[in-house]
Amino acid sequence: LEELKPRYFDEPDKEKKDHYKQQIEDTIHELTNGKEAFDFEIYFSEVFHRKKGFDVVIANPPYGRLLSPSDEKLVGQRIPEFRATSDVFVGFILHGNSLLGAGRVLTYIVPTAWLGGPNYASLRAALLRKTINEIVVLPFDMFEAAYVDTLILQAQNMTAAKDHCTKTFTYPKRADLGDFKPGPWQNIRQADWEESADKKILLTKAMLDLAAKFRTQCKRQLGDLVKMKRGVLFDRALLTPKKAGRNSHPYFEGDVYRYQLNFSAPSWVVFGSQMKERPQEFSWFENERILLRRLVSRKQRIMATLTPDTFITNKNLYSILPNVGTVSLRAVLGLLNSTLMSRLYIEAVSQATKDDFPQVTITDLLRLPVPTEIAPKDSAKLESLVDRILAAKQRDAGADVSAWEREIDQLVYALYGLTSDEIKLVKDSAQR
Repeated sequence: LEELKPRYFDEPDKEKKDHYKQQIEDTIHELTNGKEAFDFEIYFSEVFHRKKGFDVVIANPPYGRLLSPSDEKLVGQRIPEFRATSDVFVGFILHGNSLLGAGRVLTYIVPTAWLGGPNYASLRAALLRKTINEIVVLPFDMFEAAYVDTLILQAQNMTAAKDHCTKTFTYPKRADLGDFKPGPWQNIRQADWEESADKKILLTKAMLDLAAKFRTQCKRQLGDLVKMKRGVLFDRALLTPKKAGRNSHPYFEGDVYRYQLNFSAPSWVVFGSQMKERPQEFSWFENERILLRRLVSRKQRIMATLTPDTFITNKNLYSILPNVGTVSLRAVLGLLNSTLMSRLYIEAVSQATKDDFPQVTITDLLRLPVPTEIAPKDSAKLESLVDRILAAKQRDAGADVSAWEREIDQLVYALYGLTSDEIKLVKDSAQR
């Protein structure tokens, strides 16, 4: 193809030109195992020969894993960033960019998942090598037939200037686009996204600045303090009304909220290889541990509590155990349920604000920054406040524990070294 295309472009004789075109089409047919393929450089030869690419590429590409395994392999060979997710919109973005002339513009409507999802890091890196002009996060339910959260991306096919700022705007989730236009805009220096380890695209400058501060000041991540594992998945036909052997245990079907466990385990299940998914060790379901709900609350808060009892939980609950020599689980629980921790997670992870299933992912949660040191007196105070809340919630699920929660928030702000202005930014983010 590299030899044939220049001959095709430069050939003045129509008959010879058509001959080269047929050779190119035959070669493409062979390379794609007989599948139909569209070569823009040939069918828009004038654009690529004279202008070196399109002025504008606009698309609302398909989303998801829609290709066969063999086609996924073919696309992955041409677009390496596609391999991590096999989501076709990744291929459309990068192929669309390859069709642009230098300095020209791409505008796509695509899912929001790429902003922070760990499997989209290579896509983010590729886009950050270009100039991102605008990102507009759209309201829920933009497309009746596609239940997915979307955004508008506008990028330019050129390297960003060092001081280039991307304009970002996030619509309220239930907004009507006919009511108002985007604004006020956030202006975020594109280089700030480049500097983070996983290049997550945070859309508010305040939280981006906080993340940068924590990268410098916090030398640990949550994963240094604890380990996490999700529960089991099995056919409900395996449930029994009573204990059915040594490895049979109560199966939890209640609810987990912040500092609260609504216990319900009417059935038993045998922990073993007959389960479709399970941890290797039963230790995830016994002794003192934190239970964290996979679903983010409607108020966009992480929900976690503590339990000492033995029971098996399903895949919608995560078990959290301490690493050796770290702070106590009660102190970790206070961190997890604090306003700051929820805001750090929500702002960095697009899955946490999805309309259909806003969720906590283990990889993203364990990457959250934690203070490099927590003094014993601060840990003890955190534990004491958590104990008071847990006891109050155990006596009365509707107990008002807001005063103690505010004390925890203030203590966490101090542990992270937040200024009064930064605390206000976190509170404002929570209000939004």
